[in-house]
Amino acid sequence: MKFIVCPFGSYGDLNPFVGLALALKARGHEPILLACGYFRELIERHGLPFRELGTTEEYLRASEHPDLWHPIRGFPHIFHHGIEQIMQRQCEWICDEASRGPVTVIASCLGFGARIACEKRNIPLITVHLQPAVLFSEIAPPTMTGLIPGSWVPRRLASLLHSLGEKLVADRAACPSINALRQANGLLPVRHITRWWHSPDCNLCLFPDWYAPKQTDWPAHSVTTNFPLWDDGDGAPLSPSIESFLNEGERPIVFTPGSGNQLAKEFFETCLQVCKKLRKRGMFLTRFSHQVPPSLDSTVRHFEYAPFGSLLPRVAAIVHHGGIGTVSQALRAGIPQLIMPLSHDQPDNAERVGRLGVGDSLSPRSFQTSRVARVLQSLLESDSVRSSCKQVASRFANLDAFETPCRVIEEVVARGKSDLP
Repeated sequence: MKFIVCPFGSYGDLNPFVGLALALKARGHEPILLACGYFRELIERHGLPFRELGTTEEYLRASEHPDLWHPIRGFPHIFHHGIEQIMQRQCEWICDEASRGPVTVIASCLGFGARIACEKRNIPLITVHLQPAVLFSEIAPPTMTGLIPGSWVPRRLASLLHSLGEKLVADRAACPSINALRQANGLLPVRHITRWWHSPDCNLCLFPDWYAPKQTDWPAHSVTTNFPLWDDGDGAPLSPSIESFLNEGERPIVFTPGSGNQLAKEFFETCLQVCKKLRKRGMFLTRFSHQVPPSLDSTVRHFEYAPFGSLLPRVAAIVHHGGIGTVSQALRAGIPQLIMPLSHDQPDNAERVGRLGVGDSLSPRSFQTSRVARVLQSLLESDSVRSSCKQVASRFANLDAFETPCRVIEEVVARGKSDLP
């Protein structure tokens, strides 16, 4: 079967789709990835067909703007500087490919062009949800932004806030362009974007039920599976420079603001002071070296990249932004997490990590040297956190991350779109 795979976002969002595509290829299928040119080298290095939607320059320009990480302005920025620019090309390419033979589309919930193409051509669509925050539930509301923690909000208020946010932020930003493209393709207009972005055929939730239990008011055809634990170089030997640093002393603490974050200079400056205050070794991970303080000493080193599957089991803890990819890798490694959530799904992930007893979180405003040092020290010394980390890590033993997702996808294809319940 030919699959058109449409990821969207940073490396943390791309990796699960690459891992899924490789798993489908190993089962005899033909996946084709439609993605930003920034990721071409990674995708083609793993032998996957690639079609470029959006340039490297567009990606870097969008990711360097501070609105990307704002709890309110974040989605409009992503739409106008990412989704909107590729939406029509995504739709046209999928329609053109479908004219040559049967296809099934696997897309991020932000693959709006893919959703429109599938409606137009009656193509089966599997929407991949990497994080539970995009599935609103009145029964168990996710944390909506860093401004209002979900667990503190009564259900009715959470529902009202979600509706207002959808109408005043998401719909206002996205509906005009989406409906213009829908009209051009002979489709009726839509609203309530955060409900429309769920597939009517299958919503594949790439996280386990123990992390986010499936709710009865989630969209129909939603299936929870496993964390998509795939990382470029996962399981391969670490670089000689990283290996050497790890062997020089006690286990270091990893600090990373996310693979797409270009605005983390203050984050790294604070983390450097934390390392000095706690007298701990640190690893700063970012591809954007201009953010890293120039005054690092031998106990704190900067590395552009390291596969988390190989690195994290050998470190003491991780301080990060709360992206679902980093969260899941740290859960598997069984290490404490301190999260500084900014926006999007990050506050919800931070809250779930706290519920599991494996970490804590601080708002950007509270992310000051003395506070970070105190919370981090508490996490490192806590027997309860250590026990919870070990217990959660045991859930990953002998886990095939993509077996269940691939089986669900094949079942959707076997049923056929018209026969779906």
